[in-house]
This record gives sequence, C-alpha cells and structure tokens, in this order.
Amino acid sequence: MLVDVTVDTNVFLHSANEAEARCAASKEFLQGLLDGTASLCIDEGFDVDESRNKSIIGCEYLNNLRFVDPAFAVIVELGKKGRILGLKRTTDSATQKKIVRLITNKIDRTFLKVSYNSRSQVFVSHDYTDFQQTKRATIRTQLGVRAVDASAAHQLNQP
Repeated sequence: MLVDVTVDTNVFLHSANEAEARCAASKEFLQGLLDGTASLCIDEGFDVDESRNKSIIGCEYLNNLRFVDPAFAVIVELGKKGRILGLKRTTDSATQKKIVRLITNKIDRTFLKVSYNSRSQVFVSHDYTDFQQTKRATIRTQLGVRAVDASAAHQLNQP
C-alpha cells in the first residue's frame, strides 16, 4: 500500500477525457487515492491562490486542470484532508546529475525529484515521450523511483 505518491498532470487530465484510452484506469486510480490514506506529493510552496503559489507542480496543476474537472475536486479533497505533502525539489548533487542526464524537461525533473524525496518513491505518469519504458527502468535502477501508469499505481495502492 502506498504511503505517498507523485502524480503527473497527464494522469489527472486523462481521467476527464473519455476519448483517452487510459481514462478508466486514471479514474480508478484517483478514486483509490481519494478513498485510501496515501498523500499526494508536490513540491513545497503549493497554494490554490495562484498569486501565493510557489510550487512548480502546483502551478502545472492549476494551469492545466479546470475547477469543473473531477480531478481538480480530488486535489481539493486531498487538501481538505491534509493529504497533500509538500516535499523538497532538491536532491544531493550526485542524484541531481543523474536526473539532469536522464530528463531534459525541467518540469519533469521536478516531478522526478519530488518522487525521489517521497517515502514510497512512486511516480504515476502516462508520459511515454519523456519517460519511455527503457528510461523508466533506468530511473528505477539508478534512483529507486518506480515510474508507473495509473493502472499499475492502482494495484500498488491495494491492501
């Protein structure tokens, strides 16, 4: 069972798009997250007030999710329950170098750093452009972070 989890924005977006092949898996994962006890990990400084928000992940969520999306309601509900965990987006220099070498997108690096700093070290993402299967395996081997899709994450979150 997951203690905490970092979730890529695309998983939230896929839960609201019925035309997306991973819509049902995303909804199932988010419902399991909501019903469970795991915390949603983001980088420190998150605030729903955009003028006070200092979180890169929080900014990504706020810029891409609409308040009418069920996924937005999941984030709000997790916040109300005190289950949004702000973690550092920095790592030791050796880990930083590995992440920079593996991932070119700066926002994706933030998701990976937060995942690395979390207890469960699970990153849920449907991004197979920046996180191809081979790269996911390398991330697991070199950093200990499991980069999985919503379906696999849902299975990890089962008792």
